[in-house]
Amino acid sequence: MTVKQRIILYLQNHPEGIDDHELARVLGLSARQQANMPCQELLKIASQKERSGYHFNHETQRQC
Repeated sequence: MTVKQRIILYLQNHPEGIDDHELARVLGLSARQQANMPCQELLKIASQKERSGYHFNHETQRQC
């Protein structure tokens, strides 16, 4: 499982959110940047999809 996949899974189960330092600790990553960079990439993807009208249902793992 990739770091991005692990981040997505964590956030699906913890919708309250988490900062990148704590996320790195929880996921057992050696540096905050290992969580920060994938999070920034995921935010960029989500923002692009939102602007294009794409909506993703995390519970069914498919486009709505």
